[in-house]
Amino acid sequence: MPLSLQLFGAAYDGLLPMFDVYSRFCASRECSQRAFARAVPVLKLLDSELDAEFDIPSLLIRPVQRLAQYPLLFQSIVDAMCEQCATMAPADQAEHVHVVKAAYAAVDHSKHLLTRANETTREA
Repeated sequence: MPLSLQLFGAAYDGLLPMFDVYSRFCASRECSQRAFARAVPVLKLLDSELDAEFDIPSLLIRPVQRLAQYPLLFQSIVDAMCEQCATMAPADQAEHVHVVKAAYAAVDHSKHLLTRANETTREA
């Protein structure tokens, strides 16, 4: 797909308001883990074939880990785009400037989202 059509930065920015749920999730993660720990004995009584651990603790941490991976992912995409632009003719580079700017914006916004989630967690 041509670089000019790869507008992941704009797509991410459009979805950014929906990522606020991560901040709330991060803030309540410890409470969720405590609630699950209290429920494990009850779950064990429900069914001997039921894996009472369900690997829930690792599932509860996944969104937190994913949130920290977005800036790294977007930065690697930006790096690859810049590397690709370095081999383009100057006329072609000018055509892709808006795409690279949108990619940089996605990096910045994902870092801001991570910072906001961390602050919300500290305040909780």
